[in-house]
Amino acid sequence: MKAHAGPPQMGAVNEMERAQPANDRHPLPREGGRGDGRHWLDEPKNVKLLWRLFLAVLAATVLAELGIALHPHFEVEALFGLHAWYGFLACAAMILVAKGLGLLLKRPDTYYEADGDE
Repeated sequence: MKAHAGPPQMGAVNEMERAQPANDRHPLPREGGRGDGRHWLDEPKNVKLLWRLFLAVLAATVLAELGIALHPHFEVEALFGLHAWYGFLACAAMILVAKGLGLLLKRPDTYYEADGDE
C-alpha cells in the first residue's frame, strides 16, 4: 500500500506567502532586510562595462602572444591565436556534449508519479 502526501498544512501556506519576492528583480531582500534589494549588476550600464572589460582582457591576452617567444612542439602550435581558438572550440564542444547528454538522460515529466496515480 502506497502512502500519499496530504494537502499542505496551513503553516506551509503562510510560509509560502511570506516567501514572496521583495521586488521584481530579486527573490530575497538584501541581508538584514535593508535597502531596495538592487544589485550593481542590475544596471545595464554596469553589465555593458563588464562585457567591454572582459573583451578587452581577452583581446589583450591574444595580442600578448605577439611579444612572447613561443617554443612549439608541433607546427600547428606556432599559429597565431591557436590557444584562444582551441579553448573556445573545447568549451563549445563541452556545451554540445552536455546538451546531448541532457537529451539522452532526460526523464519524462511523469517520472516521479506513482503507478496508477493520475
